[in-house]
Amino acid sequence: MNARRQVVERKSRAGAPEFGYTVSTRMQLGQYQVWEEIGRGGMGVVYRGYDPLIGREVALKTIHLYAIADPRERQEMQDRLQREAQSAGRLSHPNIVTIYQIGYAELQPGQTSAFLAMEFVP
Repeated sequence: MNARRQVVERKSRAGAPEFGYTVSTRMQLGQYQVWEEIGRGGMGVVYRGYDPLIGREVALKTIHLYAIADPRERQEMQDRLQREAQSAGRLSHPNIVTIYQIGYAELQPGQTSAFLAMEFVP
């Protein structure tokens, strides 16, 4: 990513620094800060991010809906993401990541992305 970056220091409960992160200050999906791209696939891009309200790292799976010209195909992708979130959200297993939220974010005017916020597994 060519985003402008800054280093953020995270503190432990005792107030001592634990480690530093490189944080992208350019992109946000809902409440989540996007830190870095960690993967790409047929449906979209997966980012490593941070939930500042809870104070935890997350994985953010996105589908750039604005890039899908056909309205029926765009709706099909939204429905698929919704089904994926519902299916994974009903399951509890150590080998399945926890889904925290499904949401939509306008990256720029007219450019909406759907996203899943889920457990980050390094």
